[in-house]
Amino acid sequence: MQDNKEDVSFKKFVDTIHQQAQAALDDPYVFKRPIKNVAVIGAGAHGLCSARHLKDVGMHVKVFERNSSVGGLWKYSAIPPPKPKIPTDSIDSEHINLDEIPPVGHLSQKTLGTTPEIMKMIASKNPPSGCYRDLHTNIPSKNFAFPDFPFPDETPTFTTHQDVLAYFERYAKAFGLLPLVEFNTSVDQVIKTVEGGWELVLSRYETCSDGLIKETRWRERFDAVVAASGMHQEPFVPDIKGLADYNTSWPLKIAHSKQFRRPEDYKDQASERISGVDIARSLEGLAKSITISIKGPFVTPNPIDNIIRALIPKCVTIKPVITSFSNPDGKVDGSITFEDGSVMKEVDQIIFCTGYTNSLGYLKDLIIKEDPSKEGAGYANVPEGHVVLGRKYPLNTYHEAFLISDPTLCFMSMPRMFSLTPHFDTQAIAIARVWSGQAYLPTSSTMCQIAVEFKPEFPADAYASDRIRREVFVSWLNYQAQKMNRADLAPLKNFDPTYEEEGRKLSASWGELTEANFKKTKKKILASI
Repeated sequence: MQDNKEDVSFKKFVDTIHQQAQAALDDPYVFKRPIKNVAVIGAGAHGLCSARHLKDVGMHVKVFERNSSVGGLWKYSAIPPPKPKIPTDSIDSEHINLDEIPPVGHLSQKTLGTTPEIMKMIASKNPPSGCYRDLHTNIPSKNFAFPDFPFPDETPTFTTHQDVLAYFERYAKAFGLLPLVEFNTSVDQVIKTVEGGWELVLSRYETCSDGLIKETRWRERFDAVVAASGMHQEPFVPDIKGLADYNTSWPLKIAHSKQFRRPEDYKDQASERISGVDIARSLEGLAKSITISIKGPFVTPNPIDNIIRALIPKCVTIKPVITSFSNPDGKVDGSITFEDGSVMKEVDQIIFCTGYTNSLGYLKDLIIKEDPSKEGAGYANVPEGHVVLGRKYPLNTYHEAFLISDPTLCFMSMPRMFSLTPHFDTQAIAIARVWSGQAYLPTSSTMCQIAVEFKPEFPADAYASDRIRREVFVSWLNYQAQKMNRADLAPLKNFDPTYEEEGRKLSASWGELTEANFKKTKKKILASI
């Protein structure tokens, strides 16, 4: 913090965290039973660091990963995921007949044919991620790494998805995590048991030598669960007037950015994109024309957004938000009408870069849907083990991690604001310490009160915001360790003092550094077509 006013504000923020930590020491939440066996859902970046820190405090950990390797979002597949519902007014959840699943300790196995219905079901269990062929990070590799496990020195500042995947594979090997992971395993349902633990309904599908599919289903029980399945699995497409009818008439014209794989697939086409600068940059020189629809003012309070938008190629037409997929008279004839009244008539492809929703489908009956605008209402009355869910993240959580209605369920990488890997590493340490009795939560009623009332103001500057959000865990855990005379617990550190300044400089250089990547890739593409 650079000036005195900011110093005072930050100190006040830390004092508040210390008060919360002291309240937990004075009147702690008491778990019903010791936590020894833990399930982690997902072996992406944040599932891996959760497993590491839980393992370090002596927990018996199992990680369930539906892919064949670690890395989550960074595992590339040339095959795009299925097209999502247009619009995504709801996410279809697989119906599980629990009567068909044997009790814990037993397996259900059968052989399935390769009918279209079976193959569609299997594909839905493990859809490809949104990682596209030419993807590079838009976060400096230095800031993307775990605090004590840097990228190799030769790693470019903004590196490839191959480098990122290799990094997480090295991390998993370095900390002995691979033996903990059950690969190609889907978590179909998480059930709260009457004894106070959790039961997971699991499935695995393997192709046999005769080409048939072997289905294996079973149940396992755990004392606690970390949901680290992330927030970038289920595409979100808003319900815009006329869109459903447009999609019915021209289904091949509409896609979500998660399906994007190669820019040359759009050669000589007129592409309409709803936000998303990187894809527009990759289409430059290939698509016949590119139009971007942006919601809100072009210049935003977020400096990083402005840096990104400044890189939109000059050949791109910038339009305001789309009001309807119809002509001004309301007829769905292939036209698109914008907020300023302008109309686009010739469109070959529409790519929705509108982000993701998060249904947490494996929680099924434990989910309570709620409008985020009502956040905080009725948290104290939420049934045990139930999750109040907004569009993207759970709402009834303590510091975005611990489920208030039952903190033996925790969420990793489901924040209200974008956060970096170091933040989640510290969050994982908090989960491990609380579950192992090395740190304490306040009572459920106090957690409810804090969740409703603790609304710190975050600066528009993303790097300054990173420090404040991570400090929640740093100050809480360090304060309690000191008060409990736990010299064996290493003090946690926040970002280096130069983090904000260095981050801004690197962000400012993002356009220049990544332009070389785009030119190199574009040259290679043009030479091949």
